Amino acid sequence: MKGVFQILRSIFHRGNLNLVCVNPEKRMDGILFNPRRGYDHEMNVGNYTCPHCSQKIGFTTGNFDDGPGSRKHLLSEEDAKEFDRFRPARKKRWEDSLDFYCPGCNRPVRIIYKLEGEEATKGYRFEVFSIVEVIV
Repeated sequence: MKGVFQILRSIFHRGNLNLVCVNPEKRMDGILFNPRRGYDHEMNVGNYTCPHCSQKIGFTTGNFDDGPGSRKHLLSEEDAKEFDRFRPARKKRWEDSLDFYCPGCNRPVRIIYKLEGEEATKGYRFEVFSIVEVIV
């Protein structure tokens, strides 16, 4: 017998995702992530709140930085293709995304951000500027 999340997932994964771009300030309580803050023992935290189930998912600067074992793109191949058709993750230089399924309702989400500043001296920051979500 399928669980509720598996049933929801099968409903939303038929190649007909209705997607929308949302202003990140409607979903996140922090959209700027500065790696230099770590040197001062401070941390940038931004909590995404799912509009469907109200689940909160916390992100820190480390989630945006590439590194060994980076887990930034967690959507299935099928969902990633749909999101890419709607809004590519790397539409412009210095753009990237965090792709994941909401742990509360299993709907796919793409947080699109850009890198600003000078990377060589770590004088840069990540800024979330759009969120792509499923609308029901």
